[in-house]
Amino acid sequence: MILSGTARCGENAFGGGAGGNRDSVRPGRVLHDRARSGHRSRQAYREGRLDRRLRIYLAPKVLIIDEMGYLPLDDLGATIFFQLVSTRYERGSIILTSNKSYGEWGSIFGDPIIATAILDRLLHHSGHGQHLRGEVTG
Repeated sequence: MILSGTARCGENAFGGGAGGNRDSVRPGRVLHDRARSGHRSRQAYREGRLDRRLRIYLAPKVLIIDEMGYLPLDDLGATIFFQLVSTRYERGSIILTSNKSYGEWGSIFGDPIIATAILDRLLHHSGHGQHLRGEVTG
């Protein structure tokens, strides 16, 4: 499932609500992580332990990736994210929140081809892509 929308429309609240807050994540069932925490994966790659790092994201039944597109990814970050999505593809669910439309994903990954490949895998079985409009109040 992909939840997208403009800033303050509530995609983060909906996505986060699906798995609880980051402090109450249920081990083995849901992992909730911010997209911008990818620096840990880049460090693991440089240290030769990327496979071990990716297993953290492959283990839960549901992976919630919050704020995709908040910061653009460099080439290495885009490659690692592609590996993650490709490896999880047809193995476990991904809920992803973003304030970017699908057409803007080329700018997130710095390459429209890798963005298309990632979206293809995310949307293939999804059936649930929702663009939210408006502003959350309260």
